[in-house]
Amino acid sequence: MTRALLTLAATAMFGANAALAANTGSITVWHTPMVLAGSQSTTIHVTVPQTTDPIGAANIYVPSGYGVNVSQPAGTSIGTVDATAFARDAGLTLPLNGTVVTDNPANYTAASTVCASTPTSQAVWILNLSLATIMLKVPLYVNPTTGPETSLGAYKLSICLPPPDVPVGTPGRALQGAQLLDAIFTVNGIFTTPTGGGLLKWDTLFTPYNPGQGTPNTAGTFEARAFVPLPIILSLQASYKKATKTYTLSGRMSKGGLPASGLTSRSPAGPRRRR
Repeated sequence: MTRALLTLAATAMFGANAALAANTGSITVWHTPMVLAGSQSTTIHVTVPQTTDPIGAANIYVPSGYGVNVSQPAGTSIGTVDATAFARDAGLTLPLNGTVVTDNPANYTAASTVCASTPTSQAVWILNLSLATIMLKVPLYVNPTTGPETSLGAYKLSICLPPPDVPVGTPGRALQGAQLLDAIFTVNGIFTTPTGGGLLKWDTLFTPYNPGQGTPNTAGTFEARAFVPLPIILSLQASYKKATKTYTLSGRMSKGGLPASGLTSRSPAGPRRRR
């Protein structure tokens, strides 16, 4: 599988409170292959440092121009997910993994209203995370954007997480006080890349909890951006000089229409021209 490295933007803070500056997160996005009007799979990688206040909600915005296929019936496996969480109760970092499966949006009207601001999401994907006897099912809500949010993208992927740092026994507390640190999920046959190239911006807004309170700190919402260079193109030509019996290889690589420099190419050679 060809895996292309995408550019990750630094986070930007909303609000003037300098105390919020410690909260950061990041997102990386890539497609396989990195072509226009295609892609077999899309991978989204979100990372949040343990020092950041626990995240209550993350909204990932899909850039305009993408196609999003949400026609799969409930129970369809569309991908995989790997995650890392810090279990506060045990003081352990847990590796979790599982499948991404579609579900019926009608089963999530209350949760969708709170997390995605709509009672009936266009699609609901369940991130099934497990380790031994630990089982976590994290819904992800997929919806087209409306109003001012259309400036951020055409679609929004919304995830809401329970608070991990409230006292044990508090209703709605995260299992074992699990705080998400890292999640990477791949979905197949969902996203179709735009027909026009360039650096495509995927915006993400993270809303942390007020520490120890289990209430969202909306004023502390911060942003991370990933820039996806499409397409990635390598052209290569070979010429042969009979007098010196040498080949010359020349070409060019571009990412999102911009030249890419500093690359290394290895070319194997054999004892014969055909080999």
